[in-house]
Amino acid sequence: MRPISSAPSAIFVMPMMAFIGVRISWDMLARKSDFAWDACSAFSTAFMISVMS
Repeated sequence: MRPISSAPSAIFVMPMMAFIGVRISWDMLARKSDFAWDACSAFSTAFMISVMS
């Protein structure tokens, strides 16, 4: 059985940074989506209150 050789860590630095960037951009998109949903919900609630008054 052959021992598994370890690859140099420099090979893995760039992909990890790229994946971190992708994750951060997805987090920002999700956060913006949450803010948009909250704004829509607040508008809907305010509209319903004004209609019922």
